[in-house]
Amino acid sequence: MAAMASTRFLVQSSRASGRRHLHRSKTGTKHVAPCVVAAAPCSSLHTYSARHRAQVSCTSTLSKDLSVLAALQSTKAYDGSTKEGWSSWEVMASAFLAIAATGSFLVGSSMTSPSFSPPKIIHRGGGGGGSGGGSGGSPVPIGDTKEEEEVAIMIDDGGRDKYQVSIQAIRGGRLTMEDEYFVTNGGRFAAVFDGHGGGGVSSLLRDKLFKLMNQNLRASQELHGPFHRPSLSSSVAALRSAFQQIDAEVLLDDTLQYQGSTAVAVLVHEGDDGHKTILSANVGDSRAILSRSGQAVDLTRDHKPNDEREKARIMAMGETIEWDHYCKVHRVRNLSLSRAIGDRFAKPVVTGEVEIKHFPQADGGDEFFLLASDGVWDVMSSQDVVDFVHKQLDSVPKSGLLSQEDADRMLQTRRQNMSHAVAKEALRRGSGDNICVVLVWLDDST
Repeated sequence: MAAMASTRFLVQSSRASGRRHLHRSKTGTKHVAPCVVAAAPCSSLHTYSARHRAQVSCTSTLSKDLSVLAALQSTKAYDGSTKEGWSSWEVMASAFLAIAATGSFLVGSSMTSPSFSPPKIIHRGGGGGGSGGGSGGSPVPIGDTKEEEEVAIMIDDGGRDKYQVSIQAIRGGRLTMEDEYFVTNGGRFAAVFDGHGGGGVSSLLRDKLFKLMNQNLRASQELHGPFHRPSLSSSVAALRSAFQQIDAEVLLDDTLQYQGSTAVAVLVHEGDDGHKTILSANVGDSRAILSRSGQAVDLTRDHKPNDEREKARIMAMGETIEWDHYCKVHRVRNLSLSRAIGDRFAKPVVTGEVEIKHFPQADGGDEFFLLASDGVWDVMSSQDVVDFVHKQLDSVPKSGLLSQEDADRMLQTRRQNMSHAVAKEALRRGSGDNICVVLVWLDDST
């Protein structure tokens, strides 16, 4: 009887372990064998450390299963007619299934992990306002995240200071990720692209928008001399032309006729006199905001069908705007946004015309600017985001409780992870969309 009780304890412990692993899985995977790690398969988006931890966990689980099997082999089997416990066949079959499944996971993990370096530019998806789930992008587990402080610098910074940048992209309730972002020049150029119908257009914007703008600026420099710093007007013209070039390219591609993307970009322009101006460019319903002395300043206008200016333009073209009772949004041509790059099937009603604004930067008052896809703005206002960021900063213990060095280090860590906090807060408030947040700190003392 003691041996039987010991065996039952081992099996029940194994079954409980299996339940714990299943509970932690976010993929909905179900396993009948105990002690099987119910984790998502390793993919190219996982880092080396994540794979290593999974393999160590599987190895540990395999060792435990072998111990269980050894104990079972040395224990007297149950009588098959006994109403309590498991029969010997059930016990041995469960143990073998556990070992086989765990070994299979180990082999699969090792075969799919030839490279562990994450991509420098992260492909993220959203479908912000699109008519369908889209076919572009690779499915990733819900809540899978990746953050980087900065993407590769593409042109010379000219010796100017770099801004601290915080970036976070999270897949929400969508099947695919089509959000993209791009940051360069030490944070002086940042952009977010929320694709829909697929990830082709948002990826194209990520790869080409800044490159085309830079080419246009260099062409302008050739006209005015090689040592000429681009003026504010030439920067605006170069940025506008880059948007137009990409939209024209997408409209000629038959494979992208049902795909589109928002595009929001911010450029910090510095004149010959050192005066800085914040340029914003927007197509669609992604948004850029500025925190100025704790007050939110909208750098862009959301291009929604129910916006008064957008509504007047659409109605003047004889088009109708419909209310989607299921999604609780206004739609035109089955899209919940009124401007986008691409979406050839919805042109010219859904236009690709970019809206550019400029804001002189205030000395000492401008703390940060933030760009995000509509996964944030669906549940948070611009002022909500600014207030949340300042609340997070104010929660850092003051230097009286910590040494000045520790307090400074904690503040820098909080600033670096701020985009992650904003994205998680949007999810907590009920956002079901994918989220991409880029935050650029303008003031070191914030």
